[in-house]
Amino acid sequence: MPKHKLKTSELQANNMVLGQLITNAVLDETILQMLVDIKREDFVPPSMYNCAYIDNDIEIGDGRTMLAPLTFARLLQLAEIEPSCRALIIGGGNGYAAAVFSELVGHVVAVDSNSELIARAMEHSTRLGLKDVDIQQVKNMAEGYALSAPYDIIFINGAIEQLPHSLISQLSIGGRLVAIRNTNRTTGKGIVVKNIDGQTSVREYFDASTKILEGFEKKEQFIF
Repeated sequence: MPKHKLKTSELQANNMVLGQLITNAVLDETILQMLVDIKREDFVPPSMYNCAYIDNDIEIGDGRTMLAPLTFARLLQLAEIEPSCRALIIGGGNGYAAAVFSELVGHVVAVDSNSELIARAMEHSTRLGLKDVDIQQVKNMAEGYALSAPYDIIFINGAIEQLPHSLISQLSIGGRLVAIRNTNRTTGKGIVVKNIDGQTSVREYFDASTKILEGFEKKEQFIF
């Protein structure tokens, strides 16, 4: 990587932490460090390199986006991550979320339905030498990945309108699911769904806006 690019990346990453994250109460030092160490610009199209750290979603292909840094960081913080956790990422995309999670938890499963994004995620995983990261292509992301359940954390990498019972059932006792739940087609709330002794609790937190992830559109058989 050219020296000027490295310096620009470090400056943009530090500005992101100071100007976007800390000022919005994202204070977990481990999360902040990982968001600097895992370079966002390596996961965006070359034309978007200079935009990698601005507080907007970034298109990564086929109508899919990479969550804005603040939205992503807030969801990470809500997930109450511990090193021993097992995490499932729904909508793993090109592998950025899996790369960050791999440094924070014990094991990561990342699923996506898009074959091109899966291929890119695997390339990034190999490039970074990620350990304990399982990347799987699935037909329906809303079904999760029951084969490796239960999970302490389920991270939905996009917005939802409603959530299937089958996905909630993949949470361990005490497990947390974090997502952006849309209240209309353009805006929503960051939420945490917890499995408390087999009972489900839902709590809203911050305002956010991102695209609805395929499979999580409102349907009769879904709850919420």
